[in-house]
Amino acid sequence: LVGSPPCDPFSNLHNLSIGREDPTKRAEKIRRGIIHLSFCFALYRHRAANGRYFLHEHPWSAWSWKLDFVQDFMQRTDVYLGRGDQCPFGQWSTDEHGPGLVLKPTGWLSNSLHILEHVAVRCCNTIQNPNVPLHRHVHLESGRAKACQAYPPALERAIVEGLVSQLRSDK
Repeated sequence: LVGSPPCDPFSNLHNLSIGREDPTKRAEKIRRGIIHLSFCFALYRHRAANGRYFLHEHPWSAWSWKLDFVQDFMQRTDVYLGRGDQCPFGQWSTDEHGPGLVLKPTGWLSNSLHILEHVAVRCCNTIQNPNVPLHRHVHLESGRAKACQAYPPALERAIVEGLVSQLRSDK
């Protein structure tokens, strides 16, 4: 089970436009977002209790990670948190300079270390290696985040490869 609930209600980027949004609509969006997220975590608990795997994804900086039920779930000994970036998987968008890779720091929560090993990959720009060329990142502002609502094929493959690795390990 892969959970990727809408990040809009929890996004710091979205908070930049908070003054332009009707406060009642904003509160309702947050309320609905928390209900949706809570449902996802109920599914994760059910999966874990029955020996099944789950993978949860949300932006690394989203304030949803601080919600009590999320924090409580993360305290489980069979749940692991990893941070990855999406540019290593070819996530891209376009800005005034043209197409470019998107960093999109992402939090991954799973009860499978094998899946996390495959998706919690950091941008090569963070590696101090002169043999690795740096690349430019498109910043997700001015509506550019819409291009990143779907996983790039390489990230989809990494999720499946991680699951296959986990199942082989489980025999």
